[in-house]
Amino acid sequence: MNKYKGKNLEEVLDIAADGENVDIEYLNYRIVSKKEEEIEIETYFISDVIKYVEDYLSLLLTNLNLKFEIDGQNLNNAINFSINTNHDAILIGKNGRTLQAINEMARVIINNRFGQHFKTLIDIGNYKEDKYEKLIQMARRYAKEVQKTKTQITLHPMPSDERRIVHNAIGKYQNIKTESIGHGSGRKLTIKYVEEEEGS
Repeated sequence: MNKYKGKNLEEVLDIAADGENVDIEYLNYRIVSKKEEEIEIETYFISDVIKYVEDYLSLLLTNLNLKFEIDGQNLNNAINFSINTNHDAILIGKNGRTLQAINEMARVIINNRFGQHFKTLIDIGNYKEDKYEKLIQMARRYAKEVQKTKTQITLHPMPSDERRIVHNAIGKYQNIKTESIGHGSGRKLTIKYVEEEEGS
């Protein structure tokens, strides 16, 4: 990560892009300070974000006296961290609540450090991967039931990543619409039957 100064944002971005040897549109940065005639930014790469989170997770797991392996990768415009430990269940928690809290904490520290929101996912012992597969099967089953009965089904509260998995799994089903309702940790997804508009 490097810092650059300029008279205005346009100038400092030109300087930073030249210094990092990248086009401006691919430049990740945060504003460090902004004065009347000077602005300072700090540039970074996705690899810096990955290392920052890996260091944070390593400290957390070390303090818990766990043996662990962490693999962070940038895949499909999302930063994914796969963790394996000698006590996965402790970090996953009941119904994945502890794991969800770790995910939320990671998003907060990334935003605080880099001033930008990144799509991230931390998985422990493939818990999320297995959960996603079960959600996809459940969503497809419920979607077919809604198509048949022409009613609606409201699912139990789930975090945003799991709601997104359900939505993507059945988003193209005929006469099916998904809608999020509620707030915060109580936010749910409703699978609705909708009549197709004439001429569509």
